[in-house]
Amino acid sequence: KFIKIQSNMKQSQCSITNEELTNVYHLSLRDQRSLIENNNFILPLNQSLILNFVGIPVIITKDQILICDQFDSKTVQLFIQSFEIMFNECQNQIWELAILEIVLLFTNKTMNQKYIELIIKFDRYQYQNHSTMQSDLQQLKNDCIQANTTLTSILNNDTLLAMLIFTNQPFFHNQNIHKINSIHEVELPIPISQIQDLFESYKLQFGNLQVEIDELSQKMKLKIIEANMKLELQRSYIMNFQINQKLLNVGATFASIVGQLFGMNLLNPWRVPDGKYYDGSYTPFTVVVILSFVILFGIIVYFLLKTRKIRHFGLLTQKCFK
Repeated sequence: KFIKIQSNMKQSQCSITNEELTNVYHLSLRDQRSLIENNNFILPLNQSLILNFVGIPVIITKDQILICDQFDSKTVQLFIQSFEIMFNECQNQIWELAILEIVLLFTNKTMNQKYIELIIKFDRYQYQNHSTMQSDLQQLKNDCIQANTTLTSILNNDTLLAMLIFTNQPFFHNQNIHKINSIHEVELPIPISQIQDLFESYKLQFGNLQVEIDELSQKMKLKIIEANMKLELQRSYIMNFQINQKLLNVGATFASIVGQLFGMNLLNPWRVPDGKYYDGSYTPFTVVVILSFVILFGIIVYFLLKTRKIRHFGLLTQKCFK
């Protein structure tokens, strides 16, 4: 299934067989597979271009383009919807170069939009979804690398650059073309500098986006480390609470031993049987109570002094993340 867009911006849907692609548009079976398999490439044929750039498969002829939409891709649908607007904004007067610029412009806008969405997600970052964000970042980085690699390989081939312009293609069918040492030795109908500048510009933009993605990836890694340290700090607080609780239980147990030695044989100053107080001294009771509290607080103070360094380190760590 193809979407046909003519030079007058009239759009229509059509079905083209493999035989038509071969006989009319000069696509070999390998070219047809490459067009569908989402491999990044730009290839000049006889008065036509075929390309698949980051999921946008296009056949460019002199007066129309054919966009392959075999899998109903959202990216392709969005490209078709915004094509006319981008074409009107494009200042390139050469049809095939205008289409190439539109594809590069759309790819660049799409990647930047995804990058902005990732920044928004990063600002709302939660530890639970860091794996998804890392996967999205890596996918976007791979797309940038593929786009950059494709443009670099084309820029390194002057002949391929020149053949991307239909007006230049007949020149390369000349039998004397093999005698030319450099494409710069001949005068082409349209110099390759036009398309060279176009590709260099977008190559630079894709490279800059890749650098920004790397920076965001590093920030995310630091945030993951920070989140892990905060989790460890919370775990240490829980363990510290459990230790203090056990410490209090141990202290209370040792403190109660003193009272247990005397059993119930001490006068209780707060007990008033039959409305009368017992006669006798309350000093043993007072001594036992005071001694129990001294033992309790002594044990607590001893262990608190032992754990003071650990708690002090925890407070310093907490301040680092505020």
